[in-house]
Amino acid sequence: MAVLSSRSSRHVRRSSVVVAVVVLVAAGCTTTSSADPAPTLPDGGQQQVGELPVSSTGGAVPPRPVASGGPVDDDGNVAFAPYPMAESVRAALADDRLTREEYEAAFGEYQACMDRYGAPLVDVSTGGDLIHYASPGGEAETYCYETFYFPADVFWQTIEAAADVGADDVRLSIECLEAADIEPVVTVVPDGQRERNIAHRDLYDQITQLMLDGLLTREQYKVCVP
Repeated sequence: MAVLSSRSSRHVRRSSVVVAVVVLVAAGCTTTSSADPAPTLPDGGQQQVGELPVSSTGGAVPPRPVASGGPVDDDGNVAFAPYPMAESVRAALADDRLTREEYEAAFGEYQACMDRYGAPLVDVSTGGDLIHYASPGGEAETYCYETFYFPADVFWQTIEAAADVGADDVRLSIECLEAADIEPVVTVVPDGQRERNIAHRDLYDQITQLMLDGLLTREQYKVCVP
């Protein structure tokens, strides 16, 4: 019997997202396209081939894309990239906004994907600010969550529903970059909460990319991201 774990009851902090993304695996995986639809699986039980859930017709979870950085250690291991987001999620986020309806629609696609793999979510609650549920985990959950829900989930929690990014958080990142002789993408602390959330996200993305490019050390990254 699968062990269920709560997924969306946690509050996503952007400073923890990068750690979840950089996962090491053996080289040789192939990439997937953002246009790849989730496999349509028939009703019925699952078989197991390795660790990938498959249907009786052989439809399996796509292999996780390999990060563009290539090998990252002496053993030839490479970093995984997230599964590309579905076009529906990309379209919903195109205006840098996410309505409640779009947030719930993304969750609905994630839920439907899990149903297709015979690993339904349980204890679903959409009554609060955040959607809560329990998931059986596994490869199907990784694929379905990252493809159909993860970008919307992070955006909702860090932009639309976040209320814990203060002016000092944004100011710290700006001053930290300036101290490293790097021009921050945001130079003035916004007044509004949503605007501060966006500024904090943009600074986080800049700082993370600088670290990945080797232009900031891990220690500088930790200081610059409150």
